Amino acid sequence: MREVSLTRQVAEIKSKLQRIDPEDAQYMGIFGELVALEAKRRALHDLGLGDLAL
Repeated sequence: MREVSLTRQVAEIKSKLQRIDPEDAQYMGIFGELVALEAKRRALHDLGLGDLAL
């Protein structure tokens, strides 16, 4: 459930980044959010796969 929510947030941020000029000061801040969310989503996914392997 949380992974789905994070996946949705990642998609929203990616969409926002496509509309922002990479030279804009906002871009790097939003990109940092994206990297952090992707890391959280990946960690949750890996935890879920670990549970299945048991």
